[in-house]
Amino acid sequence: MKIKLFFTSVILLIGFRTLSQNITPFTFGFELDFKLKKIDPNTRFDSPTGAAYVGMFAEFHVTNHFSSKLRVGMNNIYFAIDESIVRYENGESEIFPGLTTVKQTLGISLEPRFYFFSTEQLRKINFYAALPVGYESTPFRVGVGFSYVRPEFMIVPTLGCNYKLAKHWEIEASGGLGFGQYYMKQNNPIVKQQMEYGLSAGIRYIFKK
Repeated sequence: MKIKLFFTSVILLIGFRTLSQNITPFTFGFELDFKLKKIDPNTRFDSPTGAAYVGMFAEFHVTNHFSSKLRVGMNNIYFAIDESIVRYENGESEIFPGLTTVKQTLGISLEPRFYFFSTEQLRKINFYAALPVGYESTPFRVGVGFSYVRPEFMIVPTLGCNYKLAKHWEIEASGGLGFGQYYMKQNNPIVKQQMEYGLSAGIRYIFKK
């Protein structure tokens, strides 16, 4: 149901912008950012961990202060588990070696934004408040030990800063606190809503300015 509502919101926002009387140009391009990520609490992986995101975006400016940003891309997540020893009741023990690897997941989000300063003003810096609604898939090419990493739905209210580095280049940094929910996979019970946070910084290139 949440996924259907997500895509319905995308269609409605695009349609609203098309019918708007005061249409400003929309921007699109690619972006790269680095962020801290919380890991599914049902796993033994260290949390938080680091993730590098690369993808495409399109930002539809409904007015000079309101916009909606759609982004689709790939998260490269660093997974790590420390070496552990399990001791059994019969006195025997077993050593499980540590594990470090990078896995890829698909991420898609819709982010309504409110810019505190008009986007028509020639400003180097602008601040914004946003409400990103996102979905992240399970890792690609799962492999041993990753079959129980489940997809996640997230809503994380965010405050951010946009800095215009050059005509086509911008830097963005943001942080927020919200909730995430992991979905059932391979008959595992669904995890209840968990606190989720966002802390990221990155750069984006705009094709047309």
